[in-house]
Amino acid sequence: MRFLEVVKISLLVLFSAPVSAGVVLSEIMFDPLEDEDTDEFVELYNDSSLPVNLAGWVVSDGDGSDTLVDAGFGMMAAPRQFILILDPDYIEEASTTYDSLVPENALVVIIVGSTFGSRGFSNGDSEQISLVNANGQTVATRAYSTGNTPGHSDEKRVMNGGDDDENWMDCETLHGTPGFRNSVTPLERNLGIVEIEADPDAPAAGSSFSISVSVVNSGL
Repeated sequence: MRFLEVVKISLLVLFSAPVSAGVVLSEIMFDPLEDEDTDEFVELYNDSSLPVNLAGWVVSDGDGSDTLVDAGFGMMAAPRQFILILDPDYIEEASTTYDSLVPENALVVIIVGSTFGSRGFSNGDSEQISLVNANGQTVATRAYSTGNTPGHSDEKRVMNGGDDDENWMDCETLHGTPGFRNSVTPLERNLGIVEIEADPDAPAAGSSFSISVSVVNSGL
């Protein structure tokens, strides 16, 4: 029997099962390239299989707290949906920085008040951003890193991976990723061959042999 007819391939594929984490902080734009009075934003992600009513939720920078309110699209976050929190001045002063970026399937809400916190986000000092639900429970908190290139946000890498430093990185794209998949988030499935073995190592022409291929998913 010719060797091309008897090649055997075994595949080992490693996958990680998703874990629900509820509503999480996913992106913080604290130093926008354009007008800082209008273009700061916070992004959330509903990493659960259930819709979440965001009415009465609050975002805080430690110096001040802002209640989330309807921007005309409702307050119900669908499962696996991104939520973009904008400064109301973005709408009232007709900024257009993110208009071409925000997808239709994102939920856009605004805050009560003219700035995030008491005076907007600081560019020079790290501030602790907290997300508090309608019951007064803090569900997520993250101190953003300073020194980003202007117009590049802080992004969460893996939505269900927690808020430690290893899971947050500088955004790779200008103006961030408002309302959609973060630039630093790995692909869901990213298969790669890590090892190939033949038995025997050097088969003779016309003989049979087997090949073993190990494949690993380095994605989520």
